[in-house]
Amino acid sequence: HRVIGIGHGRTIAAAVDAMGRVPARDVSFVSMLGGLTRSFAANPYDVIHRLARNTGADSFMLPAPMFADSARDKQVMMSQSGIAATMALIGEATLAIVGIGEVDATADTSHNLAIEDAAAIDALRKRGARAEILGQFIGADGEIVATDNDGHVMAPPLENLRQCEVVAIAGGAGKNEAIQAALESGLLNGLITDEATARAIVGD
Repeated sequence: HRVIGIGHGRTIAAAVDAMGRVPARDVSFVSMLGGLTRSFAANPYDVIHRLARNTGADSFMLPAPMFADSARDKQVMMSQSGIAATMALIGEATLAIVGIGEVDATADTSHNLAIEDAAAIDALRKRGARAEILGQFIGADGEIVATDNDGHVMAPPLENLRQCEVVAIAGGAGKNEAIQAALESGLLNGLITDEATARAIVGD
């Protein structure tokens, strides 16, 4: 893979930290979504910076917030040369590494979602959303759940992921439902998880 797209999530961040120094100068990494408004370990900007440090590869950030204030603002930002160039590079990725967020405002993992507001998360769950990938949502049946955020999120549409190989890195207590929904979507070509989560998903 010459271009690898990177999503967000605590497990992805932990994997990057654990990999140590692995030279990969013939690869380019590109963040597939804008930055979170708060700074924490799973922020896409922090993850892509650590990937660059650990591999020596060219790494590109999407210079925008994760969500634009409006659909019009998103269109304006998308027309800017720096953002347009990064989105074009995302389109060249042949491998995408993504996280999977759990849609549950009461769960310990809710702070791993792209959306912070508990009421908004609860509303999404009532609409059937069970998993979040790149700031967009998937129902238990694997169908993409359309939301008002879709017109604001600074990331490629989930359907675009079908054009490349997609591997999710996710696991831990409480993630089973979200991972199962992501698997049902057919978007994933691979899943890296822990043994306990894998056993729970396959019913072992």
